[in-house]
Amino acid sequence: MVLGIMCLSAFAQAQSDGRYQRSEHEYPLPDIALVDQNNRTVSLQSLVNETKVVLLDFFYTRCKTTCPVLTSDFANFQYRLKPDTGKALLVSITIEPEHDSAALLAQFQGRYKAKPGWLFLTGKEERIERVMRVFSAYTKNRMGYYPLVFLYVPKKQHWIQFEGHVAVEKLIDEYQKAINQ
Repeated sequence: MVLGIMCLSAFAQAQSDGRYQRSEHEYPLPDIALVDQNNRTVSLQSLVNETKVVLLDFFYTRCKTTCPVLTSDFANFQYRLKPDTGKALLVSITIEPEHDSAALLAQFQGRYKAKPGWLFLTGKEERIERVMRVFSAYTKNRMGYYPLVFLYVPKKQHWIQFEGHVAVEKLIDEYQKAINQ
């Protein structure tokens, strides 16, 4: 399975022309709670602290285009980070909460062999929309969703936004810079 994930990620990189936009932002996380794949309540604000780098993306389980690539990239990132996995937190938030229950997210987690330190979150639609708006990622039409990855730099308390497909190697490089600042 891991080999399949790595192959899908490599395919996505080959298909991508490597163009993405990188920008830095301060996104004030709202004081709301979502539910993870284990049906536990997770405070969004509790995800950011002064020690862990957070990689965050939005997805939905029925997506057949961008989401499998982003999820494979996160799986590849986590696999390649093995000795450092405790220093990073991966967060994938569904944009289809009316379909993506905690139980379905647990199955999805298994499909991608996600290790501890990777949360799949769902919740009430209005809460998900609020989070997406904070990250300027909201779209009324799921089919209009485009690839976005956010990386939280704890010491600077800001987010790096990647719009477009960013290679796993670049994410690892940005992660290394964030933990060494």
